[in-house]
Amino acid sequence: MRQPQPPNHPDTHGAPGRHPAVTGAPLGHSVPGRSALPRGTAWLLAGSLASFGLSIDAGAAGTAAAASRTAATRTAATRTAAMAIGHVPCATSVSYSYLLGGRTQLVSRRLPAPASRVGGAALAAAGAHVTPAATAAPPTSRATAWLVADLDTGQVLAACNAHVPLGPASCLKVLTALALMPLINPAGRYPARAEDAQVIGTRVGLVPGSVYTVDNLWHALLLGSANDAAVALARLAGGQAAATEAMRRTARALGALDTVPRNTSGLDAPGQASSAYDLAVLGRAALADPRVRSLVQTRTYSFPGAGTALPGTRTASGAPARRTFPLVSHDRLLSTYPGALGVKNGWTSTTGGSFIGAAQRDGRRLIATMIAADPDTAGQTAELLDWGFAATPARAPGVGRL
Repeated sequence: MRQPQPPNHPDTHGAPGRHPAVTGAPLGHSVPGRSALPRGTAWLLAGSLASFGLSIDAGAAGTAAAASRTAATRTAATRTAAMAIGHVPCATSVSYSYLLGGRTQLVSRRLPAPASRVGGAALAAAGAHVTPAATAAPPTSRATAWLVADLDTGQVLAACNAHVPLGPASCLKVLTALALMPLINPAGRYPARAEDAQVIGTRVGLVPGSVYTVDNLWHALLLGSANDAAVALARLAGGQAAATEAMRRTARALGALDTVPRNTSGLDAPGQASSAYDLAVLGRAALADPRVRSLVQTRTYSFPGAGTALPGTRTASGAPARRTFPLVSHDRLLSTYPGALGVKNGWTSTTGGSFIGAAQRDGRRLIATMIAADPDTAGQTAELLDWGFAATPARAPGVGRL
């Protein structure tokens, strides 16, 4: 498997062309409020009203009648919003493109069936689903699956293929942190091994025989998306099997039932999967955990080079005992999107791009995720966040919930 540059690297750009999964949908971005989406086409609403179900006492005729009128009003409002918004494209296959060796590579394969119905039946139904409170259609996305939700209320404002299981790439490292932090001594030290340095993909450059703090490894994992740090942390947690079992239990406890971890790095592995819905659940949990939140909101970090001296110590002459080099977060939104809160990105050539992004604006916090997408996941996530802030009101009803 060939591994291009890390996801959202400044030199990595999506290729021009057309999305093979959405007929007539250009790869260029649409602008909320100025959508070029076709009018008069049917909006796929199958199951989108499930989250508005009412509890009715069969013996209370008056209550039942009132509930019926309320449901009818909501249905009418939803249909009116659907007519105003028009058709919202949603991929019908796993489809994305990327540049490799100067050539555009197109990926298209069968879309798996949704893995669960957590959060409401609408989220497992075909097509895109948008809150009836939206004043404009979401931007056209070059992602197989995506989701926008309110971080505080948990209401899902829009989603496409929310529960389809797909490769999470390095976004899985968020689950690694959530699951393994309680198991690893934060004051621990780790002597790097040759096996750490031999892992494929993005690495921070652990040097066999050199000693690193656990804090060094967490920063390498979540800022530098380092696979060698992921291997080291798994060893500190009792080995890869024990670590992935802890990740599985954590995912289940959080309600991320689509997620199947096979390793701590997110590198491609048979059966490993997550979903746009689960990435939002994991991102929300990360921002609620003070230790993980601090890491995913850090932009730069001084990482130690080779050596056995405790990082940060100095020699008798006052010189640093070990050299350091800057580690810069791969999450481009942290430095480019006003109000960005984190969380993580990912990319491999066989799973495509993934992203978990959150931001705050005017006291409101939103999260957007995507999976199996073209490489410019940061730009696309920013557009989904822009849409959520501009086109949906605070406390908007959802088509499901986290």
